[in-house]
Amino acid sequence: MVAGQALANASKWSLPVGTGLQLARLARKIAAEAQIITGERDKLIIKYGEQNEKGYSIKPDSPNWPSYIRDVQALFSQEVEIDAQPIKLPEALEVPAADVIALEQFLTA
Repeated sequence: MVAGQALANASKWSLPVGTGLQLARLARKIAAEAQIITGERDKLIIKYGEQNEKGYSIKPDSPNWPSYIRDVQALFSQEVEIDAQPIKLPEALEVPAADVIALEQFLTA
């Protein structure tokens, strides 16, 4: 999740306390959704993969690979709604453009 990385970068920004709290809450919500998606992906690895000494894995040369890829693509194509209030960043704050782009749906002018 690109937004998750941008929020991790936000810890380096000099933010007012309230804005920092809003970003921390947003990060928690995104992390929770990411954890759900990761759990579902792990179930697919168990379903289509093979058990080894480290757990389960699936390799591109597996006969189950096409089915795994189909289901992972279906999983990753799902839209996720994050219930969050728009966050206003201070005007003087210098934020990398990539982070602004990743977070733009959560930001307000």
